[in-house]
Order: sequence, then C-alpha cells, then structure tokens
Amino acid sequence: MSSSQKIVVTFNRFGKPVGDEGNELVQYLGTLVRMANHVRIDDDDDDWRKILIQKKEDMYSMLYLYAKFVIHPAETSEIKKWILFSIGKKWRNWKGSLKARAYDSSLTIDQIVAQQTEKDNRVNSTQFKKLITLWLTPEYQVIYLVSYIN
Repeated sequence: MSSSQKIVVTFNRFGKPVGDEGNELVQYLGTLVRMANHVRIDDDDDDWRKILIQKKEDMYSMLYLYAKFVIHPAETSEIKKWILFSIGKKWRNWKGSLKARAYDSSLTIDQIVAQQTEKDNRVNSTQFKKLITLWLTPEYQVIYLVSYIN
C-alpha cells in the first residue's frame, strides 16, 4: 500500500471494526500506544478513565494524521467509543507488559530503566523512570496488592 492510499475500515452495528482492514486498524492501535512520542506511559493519571479528554482526542486524531484510516460508512459515537476503549486497553496492557518484563525488586530504578530501554527502543527512558518510580510508591503497592488479591 502506498503512503497516500487510504485504509477504509468497515464497522459492524456494534461499532467494532471488521475484515482485514479492521484487523489493520486494531494492530495500528497497538502500535500507536507503544510510540513514546505519541502516547506517554508516565501520564500523571495512571488510570485511563482519568486521562484528560483532550489527550484521548489527540490519540484518536492520530488515526487520520498518520495512518490515514477512513471510517465507513461514517463515524458514529459507538465507533469512536470503541476505538478509545481499545486504545485504553492496549495502553494498560503495554504498561503491564513493561512491568512484567522489566520490574525486578533486586535492581535500582536506574538499573531497571537502563536494562529495559537497551532492549526496547520504543521505551522512553524518562517516561519509564517516572512510571517505575510510581510503581514503587507505597500507595501504588497497596493498590497493586489489593487488585492482585481480588
């Protein structure tokens, strides 16, 4: 596909993408959340539901700016809601994946950051350090333990 060619994505009546183009959109959303220059992993609100609407709108607009997706037959609130929900889920999964791969209580924060950013160039060291620091706070540890138990 040429860089100027548009990707027409069809959605079902529930607002979910279908077909090969739908799969391409889903894959792109996963790629989008891993791009540190577009979606920050160290956002002050660690909960997707608390992320500012404008930040979510900026992420949504990237579908048109970079990937040139076209929604067929027309964008609806259900489609937009699904896309933003999917971005949020992929954002949480990305951070969870980073934690599972990188977190080691025997290492210092700087060692964890260095180790992960050497392995994966999609991880911004400044953002990741802030995220690791958040994970190590007593408040976050309590939240993690409660969610782990439940």
